[in-house]
Amino acid sequence: MSALRPCPETGRHLFFACRLATATWSRLDVPIPAGDFSIWELQAPAPFDPAVWRVGVAAILWSLWKSRNDLVFNGVAHSADSTLRRVCDDLALWRWRFRVAHREPLDILRSYVLSCLES
Repeated sequence: MSALRPCPETGRHLFFACRLATATWSRLDVPIPAGDFSIWELQAPAPFDPAVWRVGVAAILWSLWKSRNDLVFNGVAHSADSTLRRVCDDLALWRWRFRVAHREPLDILRSYVLSCLES
């Protein structure tokens, strides 16, 4: 049986409703609103600076996109944990694009994501 089930290929499905996305957001304790919403209005799971949380949301969406592409093009299925590890890898890489004074809040976000991985 294929890992892909016939589902609408919408942004809502890919980033918030498919099994992987649901598990990923749930692991981070981020509630996904019903209906239409702005990704920038997603509730942060901890008191993160809004600018840092927006970077985190972008990293999560990017990792979900890469995981989906890996499944579609390479037949490689990812778990929430492997997707969150990608988020951490991207945050570690992206931190160098920030000014030194702004890196610590990003490191705190990365530490939070790491704490959400299964032991």
